[in-house]
Amino acid sequence: MTLWRLVAVLALVSGLVGLTACAAGVYAVWRVESRVQYVNDRVFDLFDDGLSTIRERVRRAADRVRQSRLTSDEVVRALKDRTVLEARNRLITQLEIENRAEKLAGQIRTADVWLDTSQQTARDVRQLLELSRTLGARVDAAALDEVLDSLASLRDTLAQAEQSVEELRLFAANVNIPEEDRLARIAAVAARVAATLLEIAPRLDRLEARLAERQDDSRRLGETAGRWIRWTAIACTAILVWVAAGQLCLCGWGRRRWRGGRQAV
Repeated sequence: MTLWRLVAVLALVSGLVGLTACAAGVYAVWRVESRVQYVNDRVFDLFDDGLSTIRERVRRAADRVRQSRLTSDEVVRALKDRTVLEARNRLITQLEIENRAEKLAGQIRTADVWLDTSQQTARDVRQLLELSRTLGARVDAAALDEVLDSLASLRDTLAQAEQSVEELRLFAANVNIPEEDRLARIAAVAARVAATLLEIAPRLDRLEARLAERQDDSRRLGETAGRWIRWTAIACTAILVWVAAGQLCLCGWGRRRWRGGRQAV
């Protein structure tokens, strides 16, 4: 075998190996693209589901807070209504006040439970995002820090309201305090509870609005990340096709040299 024929064989074999490697590379690129795309979609879907769950629980907590405010307003209005003394006296009996306070405390506790479960869900979603970042997902785990801070602050305020309700119940049960003084203290505590609940309701609404914004941002980020993954795979494929074209030319040159013997290209 002449030297030129040997070179032609080596060029042909090298070109075929290169073409095979390029084909395998294209296959690997799109396999990886499919898996990364799946992880990206799964992460953002879980994030979106988590935010939806938190929003729903915050909405339910807001409903409970509004119910609690109505209950506290009933007590305040009744204690301020001095036009019908007999009706007022019937309303402010110890049993009636205790029943209303118990109802109010139950409503506030329910709202706190919804916020507590919202906190737990937010922590779980944040841990998921942290894990996803270690796997290369383009997500911001710190995006939930503001939500967690808001939930913690709201729960602290609800705890203050619950303490005030307990104080109201103690005043209602303490018959040793003169009637007028006791009623005045109950009215003051009930007004404080109503004011606290009035402050909480719009904060819950704002938190729900921020969660909705986070969801929209997350969906846009997920779509953008998906496009980047797809375009990266396309770019890698284009490079491999370009390399494969060179390998194909090498195969063609080797084939011509094998047939042409010593004839120059």
